[in-house]
Amino acid sequence: MMTQVRWLAQGWTGGPGYLPFRVRGQLSSSAVDTWMTRLRTFIASLTTYTPSGISYSCEQSVTFVDETDGSIKGVAGIATPPAAVAGVGSGSWSSVSGLAVIWRTGVTNQRRLTQGRTFFVPLAGTAYTSGGFLAPAMITAVGNAALAYVATPPLQTDGRAVVWHRPSTKGATDGRMVDIASANIGNSPAELKSRRP
Repeated sequence: MMTQVRWLAQGWTGGPGYLPFRVRGQLSSSAVDTWMTRLRTFIASLTTYTPSGISYSCEQSVTFVDETDGSIKGVAGIATPPAAVAGVGSGSWSSVSGLAVIWRTGVTNQRRLTQGRTFFVPLAGTAYTSGGFLAPAMITAVGNAALAYVATPPLQTDGRAVVWHRPSTKGATDGRMVDIASANIGNSPAELKSRRP
């Protein structure tokens, strides 16, 4: 069983953006509050690199999901919803580019590494170098926050951040969750592309 929550990035044309996060186990109310505190601390590391007017807010409930088939087994309200994270960054910015945190597991599935990505878009102009790459100071700050987020609790423990490998086909029950072991951010911006034809 997994517990899942979504944060929303809002405040610009093209939004909102949805950021799903998942952890191992069906968490109690108090455990959800602890998780939200950890998660908000991570997201808040982007405050100075997120444009003014853009904010990240948490949905008011979590869902409990069977990782084998993706079915929802229950919903619970968050007792103490975390405060929104408001950007204070300045400078010109693009509405379709930002950074991607790559969640690494070190586990393979059908000869491919199981990993996940979380996109933070948009970023303020101060998040980039003059050459258009992601600023080293931001990579360090957000990268350290990401590592702190996945450092606790221990592996195979309820509340541990996970990547979900979806079932191979509709109706299949071969989905699985894998504990996140580390996080990485490259120096090239990530770009979101529309899936519309």
